[in-house]
Amino acid sequence: MAWSWVRVSTGTSPKLKECMERAGDQSARQAEACIREIVGNRNGRVDSVRFEPNGKRAKVRFWWETYEQKQEILFDLQGEDAHDDDLLSAAEMDELRARLR
Repeated sequence: MAWSWVRVSTGTSPKLKECMERAGDQSARQAEACIREIVGNRNGRVDSVRFEPNGKRAKVRFWWETYEQKQEILFDLQGEDAHDDDLLSAAEMDELRARLR
């Protein structure tokens, strides 16, 4: 459906941490591989991963087919800098959390 950009902390997403710990590698290359794996697990596709110079965050450009898929990817990556159309009500957030557990 569309490409989206998301800002991802390399240290806060539980799924990203778990993937990097499993690999035993904390490098930027491993972070990128894990980001690609996480997005791919939701049937998305990563076009680009670019790191900020401090190494604490990456900007990820990914493709998604459905809005639900996009929400799941943002949740899994603990994405930041969401746009207004990505914001959820409390009830919608609780529903998303319940769906992904």
